[in-house]
Amino acid sequence: GTHPFINVAELYPRRQHWDRARADWLASANGPDILKNASLQSAGASVPGWTAGGSQAAVQPTDSGVKITAGAQDGATLFQDVTLPDPVDALTMGAWVRSTSGVPVKLMLNTRNRRDRTSGAESLLYAGHGEWEWLTATVICDETNHGRPHVVISGIGEAEISGLSLVRGVASRATPRPAGAVHATLGLTRAEEGQFDFDVKKYRVNNPTQVLQWQDSEVLSNINMVFDVPTYAGVDSDVKKNLSELVNAFDGNPPDWNPRMGVFGTLTNPRLLDILGVKYDWDGHDVVTRPDALARFSVFEHFEVCADRKDMLARLNQPDFDPQQSIVLDAQPPQGPGNVARFQTPDFESHGTSRLTTQVDLKQPSVLLFNDSYSKYWSCTCNGQPLPVMTANGNFMAVTLPAGLCHVEWAFRPTPVLRLFWLSVATSLVLAGVAVWAAFSRKQKHAAENSLPDLKMAA
Repeated sequence: GTHPFINVAELYPRRQHWDRARADWLASANGPDILKNASLQSAGASVPGWTAGGSQAAVQPTDSGVKITAGAQDGATLFQDVTLPDPVDALTMGAWVRSTSGVPVKLMLNTRNRRDRTSGAESLLYAGHGEWEWLTATVICDETNHGRPHVVISGIGEAEISGLSLVRGVASRATPRPAGAVHATLGLTRAEEGQFDFDVKKYRVNNPTQVLQWQDSEVLSNINMVFDVPTYAGVDSDVKKNLSELVNAFDGNPPDWNPRMGVFGTLTNPRLLDILGVKYDWDGHDVVTRPDALARFSVFEHFEVCADRKDMLARLNQPDFDPQQSIVLDAQPPQGPGNVARFQTPDFESHGTSRLTTQVDLKQPSVLLFNDSYSKYWSCTCNGQPLPVMTANGNFMAVTLPAGLCHVEWAFRPTPVLRLFWLSVATSLVLAGVAVWAAFSRKQKHAAENSLPDLKMAA
């Protein structure tokens, strides 16, 4: 609001920053730690490579790093000036912080680029209540060649600092993991360095603002659209009734997931997230993959039929139903249920936003799930023949495919919108015709009036 004219390119981090992100702190950055004495090894009352600021600032070593004490209201700071040998587009600072004094403690990062333009960023305030907390601050500025990372105490108090890092790029905001720690939550798989890949063509993202490393907490936002990252969440004044009923049918989700202005991307029920096609999530430390998430297009041999919507939602919740091996439909397909087997994920092509095509070679008749919210304006053809579109899994779409090679096309044709469009085109043409006719009539009238004096003189 204070900057009405802004370069949009500087408003959001470049997409490749999160596209190339890795699970670990340093591995996600574009190079090693560039601080001097990052481990904060002290020499008496000083820390070589670092400067303490404040009228009554004191630094003392601890087992894990150093403790900074501010004895006056002007607080204390510990900072280092870093000159980079090669310019970078972004710098990220991180540190473990612990304090019991209750005064504001934060990280601050200032930068200057080759054109002498200065930028700065602050971390969130420490809120660990005496426990260790990982804080980060990122500055994005082209051709940055100088940085000054700070640890800041605002007021009389103290803070213990450990594990300071300054790295090139927009590094992961992940909390560094202790050496040898094994993380396994609800069967989630942590991506290993060099193997992580965001398949945003087929899958959705949970906690999108954190996965994108844009915020340290989830907010109601459509920032994912800037990066072309699909999610079920975002600002939306018209949340579909089917989606609301589907989410409410599952337990364990935050009570405030659906405010008036949209949907928070903070759902937690594992089965619901699988059904919603959420493959990427944020576990409070870093990005994780969810191996059982349904893809945007998934092929099932086995299916069940629940014509009543309440029965369908109830079936999705029952322990003996496996959403990876079966799908629930609201109508009976021509064939009977096939083998109970894990779904397959065919590749597909997007031709704009209103047409998608895929090709599958099936050994037996199967059901193709299209994991977008149901709309009567979506139509489907197989080998040029139209197929009836069914409601699937409470909110999505599915069609029955025959055995053999199937060329499938989905097309979105919003009839009322198209009618309004052509009506507006027709109206514009009529108005243009009226305008041309009026101009021509005025010209003829003007010509006739100009000829009257000549006629009178001839008479």
